[in-house]
Amino acid sequence: MNLGRSPLVALFGLLTVCTALQAQTPELERALSSYSASDAIRIETFILQPRWQGFPTDLLVAKTAEGAAKGVEAVLLFEALSDYAARIDQAHAILGGKASATSLQATAEVMARGVPDDVVRTVARANREDARLAASMVALGDLVAAGVPPDQAEALLLDAAVRRGENYRVLQIPPLVRRWIRQGYQPAEAAAEVRRSLDVPGGPDGGMLDRYIRPQPERPFQPEPPF
Repeated sequence: MNLGRSPLVALFGLLTVCTALQAQTPELERALSSYSASDAIRIETFILQPRWQGFPTDLLVAKTAEGAAKGVEAVLLFEALSDYAARIDQAHAILGGKASATSLQATAEVMARGVPDDVVRTVARANREDARLAASMVALGDLVAAGVPPDQAEALLLDAAVRRGENYRVLQIPPLVRRWIRQGYQPAEAAAEVRRSLDVPGGPDGGMLDRYIRPQPERPFQPEPPF
């Protein structure tokens, strides 16, 4: 039986490669031209292999083009693509089949920062609308990159989700946290300060965040008179 399967396996492999070559996009073709024929076929076959329906192959193509532009060796590029595809699969398992490529990409990048799955899942459940979901995932990744512990970032974004402000205001949260950090606060303390600002009457929807984005200039120091 094994001998009988060998020609079929070889034929399937050949058909897969031929299908991949036919489906090759100009961007992918340009990127793969930087590699040997054998490496190009291996990378291309991996990118275009069948996965779940709707898998955002364009993300892998873009990653390949980026790697080729940076001169990344074929072996390292293949490893990076494998890791990236695995994170996209993981993001898809958490977000569900209706998530857009943008949300999947943002979630995959969050996972690359080591954010626990349960944190990602909790933030995702609180922000089901896709544009809001993408914004929250970008903010989550930025907060963790700034040094905010994942559980603190989760609490801050959940508070923001309750208030349902505009999506751009969610993206403003990490810059606000970084501003507090620049003032000498630890990342967790900075996140707590921004979180408290959400609880002030007339908070984000009333312009509270704008007060932190564009604070009033500090008055110059005035020494006390001697008498």
